[in-house]
Amino acid sequence: MLRLNRYLLGLVVWLSFFFNIERLDLDVTDPDLFNIASPIYVAVVAVVALGLLIPQRKKIPSWQMQVLGGLAFVVARLVSDRPAWGGAYTYISLFELSSVLFSAALAHTVGTLCVEFVEMVRALLFVDMDGRVYQREQAESSIKREMQFARRANRPLSIMVIDVDANAIPLAMQAAEKEVQQVLAKRHRLVAVTRLVARSLRRTDFVVDQTDDGRIVLVMPEMGKAQTISTLARLNQRVQERLGFSLRFGVASFPDQGVTFEELAYQAESALKPVLHERRGEDPGEAGSVTENLAVVEVPAVKQVVRTSERSG
Repeated sequence: MLRLNRYLLGLVVWLSFFFNIERLDLDVTDPDLFNIASPIYVAVVAVVALGLLIPQRKKIPSWQMQVLGGLAFVVARLVSDRPAWGGAYTYISLFELSSVLFSAALAHTVGTLCVEFVEMVRALLFVDMDGRVYQREQAESSIKREMQFARRANRPLSIMVIDVDANAIPLAMQAAEKEVQQVLAKRHRLVAVTRLVARSLRRTDFVVDQTDDGRIVLVMPEMGKAQTISTLARLNQRVQERLGFSLRFGVASFPDQGVTFEELAYQAESALKPVLHERRGEDPGEAGSVTENLAVVEVPAVKQVVRTSERSG
């Protein structure tokens, strides 16, 4: 993705050179040496357009784009009234063929990198997680409602902060690029984790997007201590299997560690530690499992969907 600017610049420079090559005053004896046939210019425009547009519809290998470029050259030569071979025309035809094929390859590379860039942006912006992941401002009313019912109905609710293990982000690059790449890599991994977590949660749970701060926050109504521990182990195992790295979790609850969402989130963040897998045959609620590594407390709250009418009152 970071190569896009270089390839895009190369494409612009190459096309500028190709479409102005006949303007060059090289003081050659043969005035037709750079007399490129007009259909070849059309062929270059066509293969560049196809190279930029086709990757947006379907991913094709570079050799297929080269075949299209060759076909475009053949068609251009067929409609041209100038000889293709003989004398200086042979060298002109070889240059034209090389130009069409090179333009096709370069445009295909730029088109592919553009698609990768768009996919990366979509991945980082949660465009496919509407209704499951909320910005802090959007989640404010839901958080306030859950905290109010935590006090009223005395029902459990857990606040979980998730962070990516820093050791899971390998870096081998120059110092000038290291900081930017590290931020991008961590953000990308957090987004991937958020997608996986959001699709694994219950209907009443929701995610508060704080990836700009390097973390995500889960609000889980009706989630008690034993359930939280089991959820931690299950989520971490799923992330390790599908994404290949470990997570750090911190859990806090009302009222032992705070009476507001900000206090609970701070306590959960302070308790961030790598989650441990539960031992076989061991009760997830027993000490010596994940509970030794996490500050787990329970927040009273109510279900987000089932008790809507009661909350409005």
